[in-house]
Amino acid sequence: MRRWLLLGLSLLACSDSGPPPYGIAGAPEQRFRFEAEESFDIDGTKVRSVRFADLTLRAKPETSGETEVELYIDRYSSRTEGMPDGASELSLSEKGYWVQTAKTGRVGFGPDEKTLGGDTPLEIRARPAASADLDTNGEILAPLWQSPHPILFDIALLDWLLVALPTRAPEGSRAWVARRTVPQTGRFNLGVELPLRWEVAPDAPGLVRASGSVTRGSLRVADGLEGKLALDARGEAELLPDGRVKIATFELRLDLQSEDGTHVASIHRVLVRCASCEDPINSPARSSDSAGDREGIPKQGHVDDLPDHGGVRRGV
Repeated sequence: MRRWLLLGLSLLACSDSGPPPYGIAGAPEQRFRFEAEESFDIDGTKVRSVRFADLTLRAKPETSGETEVELYIDRYSSRTEGMPDGASELSLSEKGYWVQTAKTGRVGFGPDEKTLGGDTPLEIRARPAASADLDTNGEILAPLWQSPHPILFDIALLDWLLVALPTRAPEGSRAWVARRTVPQTGRFNLGVELPLRWEVAPDAPGLVRASGSVTRGSLRVADGLEGKLALDARGEAELLPDGRVKIATFELRLDLQSEDGTHVASIHRVLVRCASCEDPINSPARSSDSAGDREGIPKQGHVDDLPDHGGVRRGV
């Protein structure tokens, strides 16, 4: 109980320096297991997608007190069912990269084979897939950067982590609001602000819960698709005594009634598990790239050192 009391005090503490707590940047390097199940109903046509990823999140505190977080994809796989052209699958891992569709069959590249982009799957995995700048409370200072690489561009992961992992509570508060942006939902990149109200759970030590909702009377979400939008979000995160996130769940429900009569409803469920919580909080994760090569992957460099930096900014 004493350690949770200390954690509660740390939840309410606010500092002008150092990286923000709570898993977003609670340690210089962390590993997470990401799982997502998403379902869409478009005028009765049902589409289902499942995604799995092993991720590395690296935090780089700046002298100004801000923190840059970079996301690296160690492994990623997805499967989509219900599309008019059939099911599709995608995989990126130490074994290479491949895509399979009903129309083209399976097309892929080995770990050391050059892709159409001119680089290998190993090189792709060594690059940041996305990054974001955070203030000392974990608030996003600018729209997140997403790699323009054709393989990484549509793999939305960091935006989901940023809504699933809580920010820091203002001093003396047990409830606070985090300013976030609706993550990419399927092919829709809404760019809508999603205020999340986080609260320390009164009935469970080390647990924080989130809720939020947004409505728009008229919003254009894609070419030829504009109408009334309603969003509802719920989440919770279990914290370790040192402030890192052990496990977090997040659910987003979307309902769009288009002006042309099209109705779109979707449910997005995300689960994030800490995969490096057994490591000391201020030590690099074991077998990480910062400690040396991992399974032949070149040592990860800073996002600004990579030739494909430029990318796009998503969010606010």
